[in-house]
Amino acid sequence: MYSQIIEFFEKRKLESLTTCSTFEEKVSVVRQHLKVWLAEMAGKVRQMSLSTHPCTFVHPSANKNVNLVAQANSRGKIKITEKKVGTTPVIASTRRLNDGFLRSGNIDRVECDALGNAAVLGYYSFLNVVLPDGKTILWHIENETDKAKELLSNTDNVGYNELRNGILAVKNYDGALSTSSKLKQVYFPVSGGYHLLSVLMPSGIMFEMRKRIQSMKFGEEAKALRDARKNNDYSKTSFKDIPDLTEVGFGGANPQNVSVLNAANRGKAYYLSSSPPVLSGEKVKVPKKNFFAEILWPGFYKEDFLALHKLFKADINNINIRRGRDNIILYIFDDILRKIWAIRSSEFGWSTKDRFAGLPLYQKVILDNLYADVRSNSETEISEFLMDLARWVIRAYQKIAGNDAIKLSDEELVYIKKLIEGQSEVLI
Repeated sequence: MYSQIIEFFEKRKLESLTTCSTFEEKVSVVRQHLKVWLAEMAGKVRQMSLSTHPCTFVHPSANKNVNLVAQANSRGKIKITEKKVGTTPVIASTRRLNDGFLRSGNIDRVECDALGNAAVLGYYSFLNVVLPDGKTILWHIENETDKAKELLSNTDNVGYNELRNGILAVKNYDGALSTSSKLKQVYFPVSGGYHLLSVLMPSGIMFEMRKRIQSMKFGEEAKALRDARKNNDYSKTSFKDIPDLTEVGFGGANPQNVSVLNAANRGKAYYLSSSPPVLSGEKVKVPKKNFFAEILWPGFYKEDFLALHKLFKADINNINIRRGRDNIILYIFDDILRKIWAIRSSEFGWSTKDRFAGLPLYQKVILDNLYADVRSNSETEISEFLMDLARWVIRAYQKIAGNDAIKLSDEELVYIKKLIEGQSEVLI
């Protein structure tokens, strides 16, 4: 037992250990030091609370709450005072079930985290020293083993029970149940009431995953395998890696304000593949017989045609009015072009299938990339398509404007076709 405790104090650079030359001398020095140190721990360790799911990972201040307490004085006046309280720490205990996942119940020893006063972190580290039997000092104290009794009986002025109860205050929370408004909360109805649920981070499991990933990626075996791959050497062992990891930080420049384990891992943890989902492409509707009848719905451009109608009816006929009319028509044409390019992104040669036999050839040439070369070398199909498009613009306008529509002649038809021909290079 004392080998691990000596190692703990050597890491803390206990000065009196530096002069010891034998193991027995070190044990004597540590036992003498513990007489005072354990008593100090029993008084101060309650400033920290053990938790398997610290609330501070959601918000660093989630553990600092203020309750308003109303009290009546002798004259009957109500006085409101503030009382600082901590969020109730959560210690999850789960059934052992090894189903292959990294989760509670599948790890031999999930290190319990702690939150609270960072000045007493050393006491937490001491309680988590693992003895040769694989159990922590805290476990032995909690279960009152012979090792715990030997350790806690070696003190002055403080009895065993007082010392034990003071140390276990780090785990045995005796305050009123309290949550925090900084936590994401869901009120889930159950029979006769509700449960208040909050999603918290299992920090012990989270940092255990980090440790395993670090070992997989940067351990000695991984380093040897990388060298073998670099030198083209044969190896019986396969190389393992986890792609698309996301590193997340907690606590910024002060990771100790979040939790003990967070500080020990410098505030860094891994999320497994957090890439956005791969969405299947939206199915594009393609025309079977007529692009203008099946794809272009006049009502979609209702606001545009009504604005065009106002300009048609305006008493003024100057350059600004004419430019306004042209811009509206070109805006509609641009949106129709987007629909054309969306159809072109469909399956190459889609128009050759039997169900599209009724679609006119000039529309197939414009809409199917199978005919890209035809579009580049012939203007006939493009000209025919633009003429039908100009006719559709006039028909759609008349349908939206109704009986109040301005009658447009062949002169306007030719003008609209010529206007959109100026943008026709995008159809090639």
